[in-house]
Amino acid sequence: MKKITLAIALSLVYCSITQAQMLTERVDDVAIYKMGNRPVQGTKALTFGLNINDVDGKLFSKYNLFQKGNLINGKYFISDLTAIRGGLRLSKLSAHSGGPIETAITGGSVVGNELKETTRSYAIMPGIEKHFSNENFFDVYTGADLYLGFDKYTKIENYDYTNDFYLHREGTTNTTKFGLGGVLGINMFVLDLPLSIGIEYGILGIWNLGGKAHLVEDVKDPLGERTNEYYTQDLDAFENPDANSYTKLKKGSSSIETNSNLRVLLNIYFK
Repeated sequence: MKKITLAIALSLVYCSITQAQMLTERVDDVAIYKMGNRPVQGTKALTFGLNINDVDGKLFSKYNLFQKGNLINGKYFISDLTAIRGGLRLSKLSAHSGGPIETAITGGSVVGNELKETTRSYAIMPGIEKHFSNENFFDVYTGADLYLGFDKYTKIENYDYTNDFYLHREGTTNTTKFGLGGVLGINMFVLDLPLSIGIEYGILGIWNLGGKAHLVEDVKDPLGERTNEYYTQDLDAFENPDANSYTKLKKGSSSIETNSNLRVLLNIYFK
């Protein structure tokens, strides 16, 4: 019995040694699986972002891509670790109506009108990025942006009255925006696809110049014909409604935000 037990034990030990030798003789897998498609000099990219700041108490309330009039963003790598970036915004909204009025039906003294409203907005945001790694998975970078924006709002109100009286008014509001910003970001490349997903944190200072309405009126009424020229503003410096008419008006504002921009980004790369 002892001989049988010893024989079984020796057989088990022999099988274990043989199996261990088979494992140690395994050939390594030489295949390389790509985990990123790193942009190099000459690569271009379109950038789409979702702002995750809590704006007016509503998380995800501002979309960089899908909101009307917002910036279209792209970048171009001038070297493997340096990219120039830029944003562009073009927006125009307009509406008008007018014509003779049948006072026998509507009543009143207005026999005709012409109403027109136009809003134009242009903005460019050039910038530069410096990347600190050429690894194929994580990408850390910092950058700086310059913001230049121009807004123009025009409102025309022409009213013709009985007795050849009239009130023709045209108001124009011009606003210039100038800003400087800095960003810190990180990207993660998606497998071997020309895509990366990242987060970008930004600091931005904005100066608004103008924003006052310049109005010119041509009037004919029982007091005679005359031209009035003056300035108005919707809100004063304390953000209270302002119904005053000014012969001269100075207006401007500025803001600097240390958490003005926190975005989740999708970059699409192409040559």
